[in-house]
Amino acid sequence: MEVSKYKNVLSSDKDNSTVIALDRSTGKISMGLFKEFKDKDQYVVSETWVAKDVAKINVSPSNGYMSGIYQKGLALYDTNGVYMDFPIGIGKGESGNELGGYSGGKILVSTPDKKHSWFVYGTANQLSEQLEEFKKTYGVDHVWRYDLDQKAYAQTYQTRDKNISAKKLRTLDNFNSAAS
Repeated sequence: MEVSKYKNVLSSDKDNSTVIALDRSTGKISMGLFKEFKDKDQYVVSETWVAKDVAKINVSPSNGYMSGIYQKGLALYDTNGVYMDFPIGIGKGESGNELGGYSGGKILVSTPDKKHSWFVYGTANQLSEQLEEFKKTYGVDHVWRYDLDQKAYAQTYQTRDKNISAKKLRTLDNFNSAAS
């Protein structure tokens, strides 16, 4: 589906909603408040939870169990050392090197000034390593993390020949809609 066919779904009374925005002309992703991206001809937006301040990811089997499944999740810490649960699992082997199902996942991070952002995908250990690399690259001590769907919609899919047909993409996309 072409980007131009997507519609903004937020109304003007949600000016202070946190969104992830795609600039139609450049293809760049930005984060911020809806009121910053109201031009429907230029931006496609998706509402998300308020960004969270993250200074460190702890990959440790001593973390608490994730809600609803029996698997240990990542621990995030803000700049004050306050612990936050995170819905990305370490993996049943608890090594932090597993990917698939509820193990590993994806995050969107930005510098506090929102000038630089990375989409990071991988195992729990890879997420932790990439966060540290991002902080070092941009000289920051913390990032803003934006929530992305971490369940079925966020799962990976790849074929042996590294090609995914349009038909297969439609089928996968329909798993997350009433059309499935």
